[in-house]
Amino acid sequence: MGLNMTVEVLDRKVESQEEINVSAGSFKAFKISQTTKISSKLFNRSISSIEYFVPGFGVIKSVTLDKKGETSSYSELIAIKN
Repeated sequence: MGLNMTVEVLDRKVESQEEINVSAGSFKAFKISQTTKISSKLFNRSISSIEYFVPGFGVIKSVTLDKKGETSSYSELIAIKN
């Protein structure tokens, strides 16, 4: 018996393109906002987040927001190894 879960990405949009500083350096990235809705028989939850995406490279920073719009968690690129 498994838990059926539905995940929907809603309201995804490119907000801007900006210079972002992370531990690995500075990048010109697209700021993308979205809401992720997770539903199952046991719970329903919506999560707001922002990702900073560099074309040809990927996501360099991801920020999860709480209900007040404040950062509740984040991850970022810390190094590039050749």
